[in-house]
Amino acid sequence: MGAPQLPSRGSTAKKKLLTLSQYCDIFRLGSDMNNPRKTSNAVRILHRRYVGDDAQPKASLERERVNAEVARTIYELREQAGLSQKELAERVDTTQSVISRLEDADYDGHSLSMLNRIAKALNRQIQVVMRPKEQKQASITLAVAKNVVREVNAGRTFQRQITIRGGSPQLLAAIRKASARNRIAVAVNGVFQLSVGDTGAIWEKHQARGRQAEDFTSLYDLLSRRPEHSVTFSWFDTAK
Repeated sequence: MGAPQLPSRGSTAKKKLLTLSQYCDIFRLGSDMNNPRKTSNAVRILHRRYVGDDAQPKASLERERVNAEVARTIYELREQAGLSQKELAERVDTTQSVISRLEDADYDGHSLSMLNRIAKALNRQIQVVMRPKEQKQASITLAVAKNVVREVNAGRTFQRQITIRGGSPQLLAAIRKASARNRIAVAVNGVFQLSVGDTGAIWEKHQARGRQAEDFTSLYDLLSRRPEHSVTFSWFDTAK
Protein backbone atom coordinates (compact mmCIF):
# COMPACT_ATOMS: atom_id res chain seq x y z
CA MET A 1 0.00 0.00 0.00
CA GLY A 2 1.39 3.37 -0.97
CA ALA A 3 1.66 6.22 1.49
CA PRO A 4 -1.64 8.14 1.83
CA GLN A 5 -1.72 11.57 0.22
CA LEU A 6 -2.07 14.29 2.82
CA PRO A 7 -4.24 17.30 1.97
CA SER A 8 -2.38 20.52 1.33
CA ARG A 9 -2.26 22.64 4.46
CA GLY A 10 -2.69 25.88 2.60
CA SER A 11 -5.46 24.63 0.29
CA THR A 12 -8.99 25.89 0.80
CA ALA A 13 -11.25 25.31 -2.20
CA LYS A 14 -9.58 22.00 -3.05
CA LYS A 15 -8.86 20.94 0.52
CA LYS A 16 -9.27 17.16 0.82
CA LEU A 17 -10.47 15.71 4.08
CA LEU A 18 -8.78 12.60 5.43
CA THR A 19 -10.91 9.46 5.33
CA LEU A 20 -10.77 7.21 8.36
CA SER A 21 -8.80 4.58 6.43
CA GLN A 22 -6.23 7.23 5.40
CA TYR A 23 -6.07 8.41 9.00
CA CYS A 24 -5.43 4.83 10.17
CA ASP A 25 -2.81 4.37 7.41
CA ILE A 26 -0.96 7.43 8.70
CA PHE A 27 -1.13 6.05 12.23
CA ARG A 28 0.33 2.71 11.10
CA LEU A 29 3.04 4.35 9.00
CA GLY A 30 4.02 6.55 11.92
CA SER A 31 3.88 3.80 14.55
CA ASP A 32 7.08 3.21 16.46
CA MET A 33 6.66 0.50 19.10
CA ASN A 34 10.01 1.48 20.60
CA ASN A 35 8.88 5.05 21.05
CA PRO A 36 5.12 5.20 21.81
CA ARG A 37 5.38 8.83 22.95
CA LYS A 38 6.66 9.81 19.51
CA THR A 39 3.78 7.96 17.85
CA SER A 40 1.06 9.50 20.02
CA ASN A 41 2.55 12.95 19.49
CA ALA A 42 2.50 12.40 15.72
CA VAL A 43 -1.14 11.35 15.78
CA ARG A 44 -2.07 14.39 17.88
CA ILE A 45 -0.23 16.67 15.47
CA LEU A 46 -2.00 15.12 12.47
CA HIS A 47 -5.38 15.39 14.18
CA ARG A 48 -4.75 19.00 15.17
CA ARG A 49 -3.48 19.90 11.70
CA TYR A 50 -6.12 18.22 9.54
CA VAL A 51 -9.10 18.04 11.91
CA GLY A 52 -8.63 20.37 14.88
CA ASP A 53 -11.78 22.14 16.07
CA ASP A 54 -13.11 22.73 12.55
CA ALA A 55 -16.70 21.43 12.45
CA GLN A 56 -16.54 20.18 8.82
CA PRO A 57 -13.52 17.86 9.16
CA LYS A 58 -14.74 16.65 12.57
CA ALA A 59 -18.13 15.77 11.08
CA SER A 60 -16.43 14.08 8.12
CA LEU A 61 -14.18 12.01 10.40
CA GLU A 62 -17.20 11.01 12.50
CA ARG A 63 -19.03 9.80 9.37
CA GLU A 64 -15.95 7.81 8.37
CA ARG A 65 -15.80 6.29 11.85
CA VAL A 66 -19.44 5.19 11.63
CA ASN A 67 -18.96 3.75 8.13
CA ALA A 68 -15.91 1.81 9.30
CA GLU A 69 -17.79 0.50 12.34
CA VAL A 70 -20.72 -0.71 10.19
CA ALA A 71 -18.36 -2.37 7.69
CA ARG A 72 -16.42 -4.11 10.46
CA THR A 73 -19.63 -5.31 12.13
CA ILE A 74 -20.96 -6.86 8.90
CA TYR A 75 -17.61 -8.57 8.25
CA GLU A 76 -17.28 -9.95 11.78
CA LEU A 77 -20.87 -11.25 11.93
CA ARG A 78 -20.49 -12.90 8.51
CA GLU A 79 -17.25 -14.58 9.60
CA GLN A 80 -18.85 -15.75 12.86
CA ALA A 81 -21.67 -17.31 10.83
CA GLY A 82 -19.10 -19.12 8.67
CA LEU A 83 -20.43 -17.58 5.47
CA SER A 84 -18.56 -16.33 2.44
CA GLN A 85 -19.54 -13.04 0.85
CA LYS A 86 -21.28 -14.97 -1.93
CA GLU A 87 -23.25 -17.11 0.53
CA LEU A 88 -24.40 -14.06 2.49
CA ALA A 89 -25.33 -12.32 -0.75
CA GLU A 90 -27.57 -15.27 -1.70
CA ARG A 91 -29.36 -15.08 1.65
CA VAL A 92 -29.90 -11.33 1.23
CA ASP A 93 -30.89 -11.69 -2.43
CA THR A 94 -28.10 -9.48 -3.73
CA THR A 95 -24.68 -9.93 -5.32
CA GLN A 96 -21.26 -10.69 -3.83
CA SER A 97 -19.98 -7.32 -5.05
CA VAL A 98 -22.62 -5.53 -2.96
CA ILE A 99 -21.52 -7.39 0.19
CA SER A 100 -17.92 -6.55 -0.66
CA ARG A 101 -18.78 -2.84 -0.87
CA LEU A 102 -20.70 -2.99 2.41
CA GLU A 103 -17.60 -4.41 4.12
CA ASP A 104 -15.45 -1.59 2.74
CA ALA A 105 -14.67 0.98 5.46
CA ASP A 106 -14.78 3.81 2.90
CA TYR A 107 -18.27 2.91 1.61
CA ASP A 108 -20.86 5.50 2.65
CA GLY A 109 -24.00 4.18 0.92
CA HIS A 110 -25.42 2.16 3.81
CA SER A 111 -29.22 2.01 3.97
CA LEU A 112 -31.36 0.91 6.89
CA SER A 113 -33.36 -1.46 4.68
CA MET A 114 -30.21 -3.28 3.49
CA LEU A 115 -28.82 -3.48 7.02
CA ASN A 116 -32.15 -4.97 8.16
CA ARG A 117 -31.94 -7.61 5.42
CA ILE A 118 -28.39 -8.51 6.43
CA ALA A 119 -29.34 -8.62 10.11
CA LYS A 120 -32.24 -10.96 9.37
CA ALA A 121 -30.00 -13.23 7.27
CA LEU A 122 -27.54 -13.43 10.15
CA ASN A 123 -30.28 -13.95 12.77
CA ARG A 124 -29.68 -10.52 14.24
CA GLN A 125 -31.80 -7.46 14.96
CA ILE A 126 -31.08 -3.81 14.13
CA GLN A 127 -31.43 -1.38 17.02
CA VAL A 128 -31.52 2.39 16.54
CA VAL A 129 -30.30 4.29 19.59
CA MET A 130 -30.63 8.07 19.94
CA ARG A 131 -28.21 9.25 22.63
CA PRO A 132 -28.00 12.66 24.28
CA LYS A 133 -25.50 15.13 22.83
CA GLU A 134 -21.91 14.58 23.84
CA GLN A 135 -21.16 15.97 27.27
CA LYS A 136 -17.96 17.62 28.29
CA GLN A 137 -16.80 17.35 31.86
CA ALA A 138 -15.68 20.55 33.54
CA SER A 139 -13.76 20.62 36.80
CA ILE A 140 -11.98 22.93 39.18
CA THR A 141 -9.61 21.96 42.01
CA LEU A 142 -9.74 24.18 45.09
CA ALA A 143 -8.06 24.30 48.52
CA VAL A 144 -7.50 26.58 51.50
CA ALA A 145 -3.87 26.76 52.60
CA LYS A 146 -2.85 26.43 56.26
CA ASN A 147 -1.28 29.87 56.34
CA VAL A 148 -4.58 31.39 55.21
CA VAL A 149 -6.43 29.56 57.99
CA ARG A 150 -3.89 30.86 60.53
CA GLU A 151 -4.27 34.43 59.32
CA VAL A 152 -8.06 34.27 59.43
CA ASN A 153 -8.05 32.66 62.88
CA ALA A 154 -5.79 35.48 64.05
CA GLY A 155 -8.46 37.99 63.03
CA ARG A 156 -7.01 39.04 59.68
CA THR A 157 -10.16 38.13 57.77
CA PHE A 158 -9.05 40.11 54.71
CA GLN A 159 -6.77 37.14 53.97
CA ARG A 160 -9.73 34.84 53.38
CA GLN A 161 -9.18 33.15 50.01
CA ILE A 162 -9.59 29.83 48.23
CA THR A 163 -6.60 28.72 46.14
CA ILE A 164 -7.12 27.43 42.60
CA ARG A 165 -4.91 24.39 42.06
CA GLY A 166 -6.14 22.99 38.79
CA GLY A 167 -9.11 22.32 36.58
CA SER A 168 -10.36 21.96 33.03
CA PRO A 169 -8.12 23.68 30.43
CA GLN A 170 -10.97 25.82 29.07
CA LEU A 171 -11.92 27.02 32.54
CA LEU A 172 -8.32 27.74 33.53
CA ALA A 173 -7.80 29.63 30.26
CA ALA A 174 -10.71 31.89 31.18
CA ILE A 175 -9.44 32.32 34.74
CA ARG A 176 -6.02 33.40 33.42
CA LYS A 177 -7.76 36.54 32.13
CA ALA A 178 -9.17 37.38 35.56
CA SER A 179 -8.23 40.45 37.56
CA ALA A 180 -9.77 42.68 40.21
CA ARG A 181 -11.28 44.74 37.38
CA ASN A 182 -12.12 41.79 35.14
CA ARG A 183 -13.80 39.21 37.31
CA ILE A 184 -14.69 35.79 35.91
CA ALA A 185 -17.98 34.21 37.03
CA VAL A 186 -17.78 30.53 37.93
CA ALA A 187 -20.73 28.33 38.87
CA VAL A 188 -19.19 25.35 40.66
CA ASN A 189 -21.43 22.30 40.15
CA GLY A 190 -24.30 24.72 39.63
CA VAL A 191 -24.26 25.22 43.42
CA PHE A 192 -21.58 27.74 44.38
CA GLN A 193 -21.75 31.07 42.51
CA LEU A 194 -18.32 32.71 42.71
CA SER A 195 -16.32 35.51 41.11
CA VAL A 196 -12.64 34.98 40.30
CA GLY A 197 -10.64 38.19 40.43
CA ASP A 198 -7.18 36.63 40.69
CA THR A 199 -5.60 33.99 38.47
CA GLY A 200 -4.45 31.95 41.47
CA ALA A 201 -7.17 32.39 44.07
CA ILE A 202 -10.79 33.24 44.76
CA TRP A 203 -10.92 36.09 47.29
CA GLU A 204 -13.82 36.90 49.60
CA LYS A 205 -13.47 40.62 48.75
CA HIS A 206 -14.31 39.89 45.11
CA GLN A 207 -17.68 38.32 45.93
CA ALA A 208 -20.88 40.31 45.60
CA ARG A 209 -23.29 40.60 48.47
CA GLY A 210 -26.10 38.15 49.13
CA ARG A 211 -26.05 34.64 47.68
CA GLN A 212 -22.57 34.90 46.15
CA ALA A 213 -21.01 36.01 49.43
CA GLU A 214 -22.85 33.24 51.27
CA ASP A 215 -21.63 30.68 48.73
CA PHE A 216 -18.02 31.76 49.23
CA THR A 217 -18.37 31.48 53.02
CA SER A 218 -19.88 28.00 52.75
CA LEU A 219 -17.17 26.79 50.38
CA TYR A 220 -14.38 28.37 52.44
CA ASP A 221 -15.71 26.74 55.63
CA LEU A 222 -15.87 23.38 53.85
CA LEU A 223 -12.32 23.53 52.48
CA SER A 224 -10.73 25.02 55.60
CA ARG A 225 -11.61 21.93 57.61
CA ARG A 226 -8.76 20.15 55.82
CA PRO A 227 -6.20 22.84 54.97
CA GLU A 228 -3.91 22.11 52.01
CA HIS A 229 -6.03 19.15 50.91
CA SER A 230 -7.29 19.89 47.44
CA VAL A 231 -10.85 19.04 46.46
CA THR A 232 -11.87 18.66 42.80
CA PHE A 233 -15.40 19.66 41.90
CA SER A 234 -16.58 18.14 38.61
CA TRP A 235 -19.72 18.68 36.59
CA PHE A 236 -20.95 18.15 33.04
CA ASP A 237 -21.75 20.79 30.45
CA THR A 238 -23.69 19.69 27.40
CA ALA A 239 -21.67 20.52 24.28
CA LYS A 240 -23.43 22.98 22.00
